[in-house]
Amino acid sequence: MFKKPIFTGLLTALIALTSITAMAYTVPANNRVKFNLDIGWKLNKGDVSGAEATSFNDASWTTISVPHAWNEDDAFAKSVSTGIAWYRKHFTIPATYAGRKVFVEFEEIRQAGEVYCNGTLVGRSENGVSASGFDITSNVKMDGTDNVIAVKTDNSYSYAEVSSGTGFQWNRGSYTTNFGGITQNVYLHIADKCYQTLPLIVNLQTVGTYIYGKNYTISSGAKAEIPTGSADITATSQVKNESGASQTVSFQVDIVDKDGTLVKTLTGTDQTIAAGALGTITATGNVTGLNLWSIGHGYLYDVYTILKVGGTATDVVKTRTGFRKMDYGNGIAKINDRIMHLKGFAWRSQNPWPAIGDAVPMYYRPHE
Repeated sequence: MFKKPIFTGLLTALIALTSITAMAYTVPANNRVKFNLDIGWKLNKGDVSGAEATSFNDASWTTISVPHAWNEDDAFAKSVSTGIAWYRKHFTIPATYAGRKVFVEFEEIRQAGEVYCNGTLVGRSENGVSASGFDITSNVKMDGTDNVIAVKTDNSYSYAEVSSGTGFQWNRGSYTTNFGGITQNVYLHIADKCYQTLPLIVNLQTVGTYIYGKNYTISSGAKAEIPTGSADITATSQVKNESGASQTVSFQVDIVDKDGTLVKTLTGTDQTIAAGALGTITATGNVTGLNLWSIGHGYLYDVYTILKVGGTATDVVKTRTGFRKMDYGNGIAKINDRIMHLKGFAWRSQNPWPAIGDAVPMYYRPHE
């Protein structure tokens, strides 16, 4: 019997693989970029006069990366050091990004911190728990020359909020293990001047993008390993226009599965946003064939919210999220129509991991 040459089978497989690759979703080119600033910080334990200045010489300071607790050496001590520590970060922004908005995001500063950019105070983070953002557009140089972010952190038990004079509930000595410093990640965001806001209420007072589902229909049954179904998916983005002129924007939402395949595109109604104003733009649509998030099978989608001006994508935000139906009534909790036995515990606003304070590791399973 005549058999196909081996290379014919390989060629067929290669063509199939190429077809799969060609279907992969491509993010539209746009003006938003995000940089991780975790590496190359300088640390000084204790207060230093003038440490916020760009010209300050920090060469003798300790080089560290964040997340970092400055009092990490006290992890197993009976008493933990408190007080002020300074962090400084040098960075450059190429001229190719000139004319855009620039924000710095701290996922957490503990317990509080004053943030300076090139010697100017740009704001404070004082709650020790939530992320905070700072608009540093008018403070940074976008010509490839040196910029400096300096952060004066303070984990003193006596610290009180500057505006109100109110102390923190957890400033009670042994109530918590009091790690201090920049204890989560730091990011630099660069965006167009008409942009989707960051979800950073602290300082920026913006809410960002919100994606959710409702009217779920479970099609594969409650006992399925990964349930499937349909839902009405809504994406809402807060948009700020700092371009100096009124802008008419359109909104497109691309839902991409874990294999990189475009599942659904939603579109919103065009909206005109005045110069200096905040607007909210929304897109909604029914999506079928959803793989639903469930216990033990955390299926996630990448949702790209795309802001367009004049038909061109100018700002794209990626949100990784899952979709699931949740019901609770008569003391019964259900996820995707399946009854769940819930167990849990109350986690305080800190977690004493040596060296990184309350930066929780990516994978952690409580005692069951």
